[in-house]
Amino acid sequence: MRSTGASRGLAASPGKRRPPPRSAISGRLAASAVAAVALAAALLATAPQAGAASLGTGARQPHAASRPLTGAGVAFDATPSVWNGTDLVTTQIDPNGNLYAYEQVPGAASWKKETVETAAANGGAQFDPPSITAAGPAVQIVAADTNGNIWFFQQTDGQTTWSAAQLVGSVGENTGTHEPQIAWTGVPGHTGTNSVITLAQGGNVLFWYQNGGGWSQEKVATGSEQNGYYDPAITATDKGIVIVAPGTSGAFFSFYQPYGGSGWVSDGSVGAGSNQYFSYVSATWDGVNVDVVAAFNSGFNDIIADKLVFLWKSDSARNWTDEDITGPTSTQPLDYTPAIAWTGSNLIVTAVQQMSSSSQRIDFWWQGSTFTNFNFEKVATSASPTVFYPSTLVSTHDATSSGEIAIFAPVTTNNVTAALDDWTQPTGEQGWTKHTVTPA
Repeated sequence: MRSTGASRGLAASPGKRRPPPRSAISGRLAASAVAAVALAAALLATAPQAGAASLGTGARQPHAASRPLTGAGVAFDATPSVWNGTDLVTTQIDPNGNLYAYEQVPGAASWKKETVETAAANGGAQFDPPSITAAGPAVQIVAADTNGNIWFFQQTDGQTTWSAAQLVGSVGENTGTHEPQIAWTGVPGHTGTNSVITLAQGGNVLFWYQNGGGWSQEKVATGSEQNGYYDPAITATDKGIVIVAPGTSGAFFSFYQPYGGSGWVSDGSVGAGSNQYFSYVSATWDGVNVDVVAAFNSGFNDIIADKLVFLWKSDSARNWTDEDITGPTSTQPLDYTPAIAWTGSNLIVTAVQQMSSSSQRIDFWWQGSTFTNFNFEKVATSASPTVFYPSTLVSTHDATSSGEIAIFAPVTTNNVTAALDDWTQPTGEQGWTKHTVTPA
């Protein structure tokens, strides 16, 4: 095991996803934490039960942006998914920037496609990749658009339409690709039911929380010339909110705010060594620990992440511990963001590995006999011209059923249009079954 502060990696550009924003970096810098900004006394309020907020459409502005793809199928982006106790729900944008949800009762023959919002209804502004969370039986989606506006949508279980768009905030146009992440605070051990959102803008980490009929914004951390933050992930515990993010310095950073608190504190970082770096991260909470999986470049290749690193700390503790997630091809390049989730009994992880110049594989790890031991399984392989894009996963485990694991990934054979496929496996069994959520 490596304790917090062990010499880890320095970020260059990870995999095929867009590289970390390095414009503020001169050469390769030693990892150093940037202190979180002391915020004004804006309380992380306990908002009404999900669904109680008054949803308004907010101001819409036309935008002429376009995507270099046709309207068929889905975009080549991660496909976040949730289990609301009844249905699997996943969300994607199509290549024209329209926002959709797909819903299925586990075991059903097909998926039901629902329109969340179109670019046309949004004044022509297309949506960027969304994030999703389950708020009890309700499902909530957040997505930014090409005008830099952040929109919130929700649907109560059993309904067939989504709420009108609610404007969360705006981060401005032409300030980079924005992919907000959403979580819900109605976790075991906490009675509050906020929706909480994070996003990186201009190297800073921003945060919004649902406050009655609207949203309140806070700044979590301020980037600097030496280090800017990007692609943060968020999770709720029984004590507060944890946000984690890689930095352009290459280090891994985390920030914490207790429920009812005012202001954010930097609650631990893991450093990076020369020519190494942490990159994209995914976070969850298992009832005791905050658990993170991160792509990591060990220096094997200057621009490609080649390891998965598992990091954890107990709830609001300040010190992280990290451990490599190993497998039979642990030094193969990783494509895109890895994903982590909690089944109620085990941690589960997925990632896409580049096996050769013409072959990829979707891989799966599940927590084994000890907390840091992960068992490895192959889910699916591709051979050129078939290409996988970011894989995500969810468990349908609940108190009455062992459930199943579902993994989602866009798949293309022509680099013009992508299908959305899923692979499922009953919890505790082996062997993955492929389905198609929507064709290309």
